Amino acid sequence: SYEMILQAMQKGNETELNAAVDNVFADITLKAISLSAVILEFETLIRHLWINLQPDEVTSMSVIEIHKQLTIANNPLSMKSIVKRYVYEMYESIRSRAVSEHSGITFVMDYIKQHYNEELSVGYLANLVNLSYNYFSSLFTQSTGMTVKEYIMNTRLKNAEQLLSDITIRVGEAAARCGFENVRYFSICFKK
Repeated sequence: SYEMILQAMQKGNETELNAAVDNVFADITLKAISLSAVILEFETLIRHLWINLQPDEVTSMSVIEIHKQLTIANNPLSMKSIVKRYVYEMYESIRSRAVSEHSGITFVMDYIKQHYNEELSVGYLANLVNLSYNYFSSLFTQSTGMTVKEYIMNTRLKNAEQLLSDITIRVGEAAARCGFENVRYFSICFKK
């Protein structure tokens, strides 16, 4: 089924992806009664993957070009080769996007560690890595196990703890140096 290909792509498992493409190809060629039926099945597969994965500009081939190539191909094996190339280009694009997104989250984590004493908003941090607010928040939580706000708070409190280990630094000064505008709020957070 198409879902096997989709799941293998999402897991990032190339061996499963290869097996899934072969299984889908076998299913399509068994049930299709003509070359036009094979073309229709392959195009349905590509649309299914495109809709579910929503890749960026992923391949060197447009959907129209794939249709042309499938129509020109004179046998199912040639068609499989065309579709497989497209599927793997989509897979590589998704993998590189995941790496890019991961490095974006790493960048933001480093940014927070360096700028924890400044006013930081989720929207501002999402803009730093060119991601939407909701997608960035979800990705950050998935990557770190905590929300962006929790991560900022933890970073600020760890730094405050370090500062307060120096007996010459007052609570109000530690709060201000760690990005807290309100000493009372800082005290409540720090006690937790």
